[in-house]
Amino acid sequence: MKHLNIITETLFSLKTTIILLLVFGAVVGVATFIENDFGRESAYAIVYGAKWFEILLTLLVINLIGNIFKYKMWKKEKLPLFIFHFSFLFIFLGAGITRYFGYEGIMHIREGHEVYFKTYKTKDDLKYTSQENKIYSRDPYLQVDIKKDNKNIHFERLLYLSAVDTKPVNVNYFKESFNIDGKELEIQYKKFIKGVNVDIKEDTEGEPAVLMKVAFGMSSETFVLKEGSKKEFGEIEILFGRKEDLRKVNKNKSYLFIFVENNQFLFISNKTLTKMSMATQTTEQLEANKIYKLERRNLYHLNGFNFVILKALPYAKVIIEPLPRTRQVYQGKDILSALYVDIYYDGEKREAVLLGRGGGLAGIPTNLKIKDVNISLTWGAKVIDLPFSLYLKDFIVRKYPGSNKPSSYESIVIVRDPVNKKEFEYKIYMNHPLSYGGYTFYQMSYDPDEKGTVLSVNHDPGVIPTYIGYGLLFFGLILNLFNPKSRFGRTLRMLSRSNTSKLIVFLILLFSFSKDIYAYPQSELSNQQLNSSNQT
Repeated sequence: MKHLNIITETLFSLKTTIILLLVFGAVVGVATFIENDFGRESAYAIVYGAKWFEILLTLLVINLIGNIFKYKMWKKEKLPLFIFHFSFLFIFLGAGITRYFGYEGIMHIREGHEVYFKTYKTKDDLKYTSQENKIYSRDPYLQVDIKKDNKNIHFERLLYLSAVDTKPVNVNYFKESFNIDGKELEIQYKKFIKGVNVDIKEDTEGEPAVLMKVAFGMSSETFVLKEGSKKEFGEIEILFGRKEDLRKVNKNKSYLFIFVENNQFLFISNKTLTKMSMATQTTEQLEANKIYKLERRNLYHLNGFNFVILKALPYAKVIIEPLPRTRQVYQGKDILSALYVDIYYDGEKREAVLLGRGGGLAGIPTNLKIKDVNISLTWGAKVIDLPFSLYLKDFIVRKYPGSNKPSSYESIVIVRDPVNKKEFEYKIYMNHPLSYGGYTFYQMSYDPDEKGTVLSVNHDPGVIPTYIGYGLLFFGLILNLFNPKSRFGRTLRMLSRSNTSKLIVFLILLFSFSKDIYAYPQSELSNQQLNSSNQT
């Protein structure tokens, strides 16, 4: 009992409150510098997303509750003080709900397309489904799919990774274990490199891979496509799979499907393409829905989308080359990075490299097989289900006269909710978001061809407790201003009495001194006049 009293007295003391607040302020300040130098995800990995930061906030809450009971703030004469302190509990509650149950994402919709989701049990089910657009989480996730015979395991965890190594404890380290028919499969962190270039080279034990460079709008990108993966550029989708996967492709969207047959790379598209030979500069029209050979040293054009095949190897290994360690790389947003993990199963060890760009963009799947177990790993944004649909009716960009710079842009969408039998039209633009079904949609950006919109999506169930906390905080502050028994009220009365005394003394001195001030110039003036008259 004695030890318990010592713990409670220490935990609820004013000294502990001051120490916790100073530590909290210092930590947030350091996190700001980390975010400025190494990016948002590094700050979350080291500080905001760390367990010790949660413990610090929990100690602040416990200290606050303890002081409420210690000083009996619920009494009538201390009611304003109680409301002020109680408001912080609501703010902490709202922050906790947001942290554990809220999320943010990015939605991309093309004109005439609709976003609607169903729940899929496995990743294979959604690989080539007819989902034109997706909501990608802002937070990065490690997603693992394990398949053995008829048994499927899906696992995901939030995974922020720091761009810099932390010592003596590596904040990036993780280890996950799975039971596969009595045998343990373990995935363990090895290293992380932020900012990499990718290449492929021949390897007899490798898998089919294509290295290609694309130009879409005003941007370009070089990336690797492995069998079972895909990339999206606006309304165009590039997929690399087996020939039998072609039937799963969404035919309502422009696509380019690549497959391998007899060690030869082929492709088919549902749109007409233009092929230009870089050697002869001759062009050729490639008809839709026909199979063609995928060739290097040719520029392919599809609806404002250009791409070149740099390499195509039936047995390839991906080569990762780190970019120079510069501040620009560390701060880079959506920069391609590499996560290395070791996989242990039944006495065997394999290394896997997960390529991704963190939150907001889907990672590139890495597939491997250890004995009789198929494993698929991804690091990046995850797909979030939407309980209703959004249809982009029109996207409008307004520009400054005589310039291509946009002055404003807006999305005209139709919300369709078959469950609640609701359908309505809404215009989304800057500072005019759409709020529906617990989701808020903000206008974020748009496609270079101005036929698609990018919306920022926020689902925050903690917003109501947070606003209640802010309301109580404001109300408590106002009550403290007018409470005569508060420290502020006592100080105000003291200052009021002091100022009254000072004012009386000041007025007495002012009137007594003003007589001399007024008389002195008159006598001086008379003497000057007399002297001047005598001189004359």
